Amino acid sequence: MKAKGRLSILIGPLFLQAMLFNTSYVISADSNTQWQQVPITTKALRYYLESKGISPAGGEGMQFIHALAYAPSNPNIAYLGIDTDTIWKSTDGGTTWQRKSKGIASNGIVSITADPNNEKRVFITGANYNGFWANLADQSKSPLGIYRTLDGGENWQLVKQTYYGRPGNYARFGANLIAFAGNTIYAGTEKDGLLKSIDGGDTWTTVVTYATIDRIFDVDVHPTDHSIIYVSSINGLKKVTSSGVVTSIGSGLTGPAVPLLINPQNKSFYFFRF
Repeated sequence: MKAKGRLSILIGPLFLQAMLFNTSYVISADSNTQWQQVPITTKALRYYLESKGISPAGGEGMQFIHALAYAPSNPNIAYLGIDTDTIWKSTDGGTTWQRKSKGIASNGIVSITADPNNEKRVFITGANYNGFWANLADQSKSPLGIYRTLDGGENWQLVKQTYYGRPGNYARFGANLIAFAGNTIYAGTEKDGLLKSIDGGDTWTTVVTYATIDRIFDVDVHPTDHSIIYVSSINGLKKVTSSGVVTSIGSGLTGPAVPLLINPQNKSFYFFRF
């Protein structure tokens, strides 16, 4: 079957999930023979089923899925972020999904990261997709920024106001803007540089300013040395130390590398789409 659009793929220990625009396909790790299509639902049908306590299989047929992540401590739990309908959660490896948006005032989600050791603590970045918030005179009223849940998505709280806009052509899918480094959490932003929190996301401080690094599209922490952070910015791939020292990696990149993946077997090799 031919399908048009971009493909986002999530690989976990128990399942592999692929999202192609508004259609979801699932294959289990032990069958690896054939993709099974998970049916989508209309918006009206979705709300009707949820009112009856039924979780419709698949997601709603909406626009773009911009973020997809699973909980490392429980791979049956997965989240997907949508540009017009916030966040959805699956607890059965991607077979069924439920909308989990209580407390989220932004309309779109561009990045999702679950705590590696706590499946109930998840961070997402709420973004601007309609252009309104970018021109708001009083930005203190903006609902954009870093949201956190401590109860597996039942309730969300805006823990850091910072502007996130439409991903654009550079990073339409697959960006990772939140990264865990032990007890420290790093966050890449569009206008406030690289941030970090050492208290679980309650407060945030600046590691590298926007003037130094520009807009950030992806953040990853070195697998074994948590003092090293890799940042994909509008100006290319950067290595950042926990003290804020920035150096460029390689030469020839004139734009962001998204998504950024680090080879766990050889930490000197990086993989990305450019």
